[in-house]
Amino acid sequence: MALKAAIDSVKGRIEDLKTSIPQQRTKNKECATVVSQHRLGGHILVHNRILGFHVEGGRGVKFTFKNINVDNPNEEFFFTIRLEDDIYTLLNCKPSVKDTDEVIHELNKTNGLFKFVRTMRKKFQEAVAQGSLSMTTNEHQESAFMSASAPVLSISTITEGNENQDEPIKGNAHLQKQVNRRRVKSPGSASSVCQSPRLKEMKRCGGCSPARYLILMRHAGSCRALIANKLTCKLRHTQVLDV
Repeated sequence: MALKAAIDSVKGRIEDLKTSIPQQRTKNKECATVVSQHRLGGHILVHNRILGFHVEGGRGVKFTFKNINVDNPNEEFFFTIRLEDDIYTLLNCKPSVKDTDEVIHELNKTNGLFKFVRTMRKKFQEAVAQGSLSMTTNEHQESAFMSASAPVLSISTITEGNENQDEPIKGNAHLQKQVNRRRVKSPGSASSVCQSPRLKEMKRCGGCSPARYLILMRHAGSCRALIANKLTCKLRHTQVLDV
């Protein structure tokens, strides 16, 4: 009797374990789901903070990115895809990028959604780089056009200035002739100066400057005084001998 009771007890325990094992497995799955969601939420927060990435549901799934344009980090780049009958379809994309048909075909072929999202973000970055490059090229072309046009403006301005300056010159031609005639007739004119003896001496000296002419005249005067002094002494000596 004791053995039979022990066997019944073991059988009852087995039944309890059979019932509790599925329940424990369900709890384990729930815990794993909660942990996974918590980790996923942490990853999403990191992606939202660093990549400016978030997902919205609706008529399809909308993937939005920020922090792509360096000049405007808050600018949004997004695309929306829809899954229907196991076929992905790209509903919209802003800004539009190249080769989206090939990327969608690759997504339907491999079902690699994460790779598709990374590829689209890379294409957004390429579109921003190409847009900034084209803007830089346009600025260089505009500056080259302005530099090429500048000489034309300066030439026209100089021409207008010369045309405006011609009129007063022509108007003052008669007055200039009268001034020249007065200078010729004045007693202190160049013709009267040329008749002075000192100027003639300067011409004989080879057209030297007035300062040099004065030095030469002083030197000549001192030489004349010395010669006169020697002649005076010689005459006095001769008179003494005669006496």
